[in-house]
Amino acid sequence: MVSIVLPFPQRQAYLALVPLAAGLAGVLVARAGLPRATLVGLGVGYVAFAFTFTSHVASHPYYSLPLIPILALSIGSFAGFLDERLERRRAARVTLLAFLALAVGVVAYKAHVVVTPPAPAPQIAQYQRIGRVTRHTTRALYVDVRLRSPISYWGWMVGHYWYPPTPSRDLPLYGDPFPAWVDPADVSFLIVDLVELSTEPRLRAFTRDLPLVERTSDFAIFDLRGGRAVDAERRSRMTG
Repeated sequence: MVSIVLPFPQRQAYLALVPLAAGLAGVLVARAGLPRATLVGLGVGYVAFAFTFTSHVASHPYYSLPLIPILALSIGSFAGFLDERLERRRAARVTLLAFLALAVGVVAYKAHVVVTPPAPAPQIAQYQRIGRVTRHTTRALYVDVRLRSPISYWGWMVGHYWYPPTPSRDLPLYGDPFPAWVDPADVSFLIVDLVELSTEPRLRAFTRDLPLVERTSDFAIFDLRGGRAVDAERRSRMTG
């Protein structure tokens, strides 16, 4: 996890050794007394934290973020040590500064390539489009729980999932098709996969008379505002 956090946004795990080595050097050259005791205490505290929350620190990179300010202080100590030693050696100081500037430039250039977002993938573009046409609703209804997270993120929407689609029929032809977590009177838009729409009889009956807001290459968006979901549910009981 440390090898993910420290080199980010680069992905070369061994780059983590550079700040770790510089941080360790900073502890060794820190002034005796409070400065060194502070750095050692922070390092020991991080290790104790890692051993206390083992299941999280070993599986979630962001649990290693406290290491960044600790290393920043240690590297600062090392930089101060070098600055003091090179204070009267102007040539060496200029060389060191030029090296640091070059290193920062290379890192910035490589990081720019990684963090610059590429053109939206077709699927992401669809999620963004769904968010726009629904005006980023907070009352969406999704067929398939897997849609909830990506559409919430890329489309800036909030909603509930209806049911997990499968190749077989999932909804009953008669009766109430909604689970306990869905209130049909409190939903505004339905986002459904076109494949599921073509294979699920009750879903087709439910959406038959609903206004179609928009259709993408993979999804259909239906307007459920004004109590349309309740009316559609009643109709679908008899026409499924």
